[in-house]
Amino acid sequence: MRARIIAVLLLGLVLAGCANTEVPERVVYKYKYVPVPSALLITATSANPPDPATYLPLECSAREAQALNFGKDQTFSLNLANRRLRLIDEWNEKQKKIYPE
Repeated sequence: MRARIIAVLLLGLVLAGCANTEVPERVVYKYKYVPVPSALLITATSANPPDPATYLPLECSAREAQALNFGKDQTFSLNLANRRLRLIDEWNEKQKKIYPE
């Protein structure tokens, strides 16, 4: 009697594993690496301040001209770096539209 109950239980378990169920379709995600354009990855150079050995002996107007040129070069470098960052942000936004997450 005990063997019959065990056999029926085992048969039920075996047959339950053979049920006909549909396997859901597997979703496959494809990722694509899109690098940042190399034109935007150029490092911004900064101007070096005037050398004190050559700067201090100059006349007042010449020192002022060198200081102004230094400030102008630094401002140009900063603006260039900020422009590149803006372009990278715009590029990233375009990539998000093309490749939604």
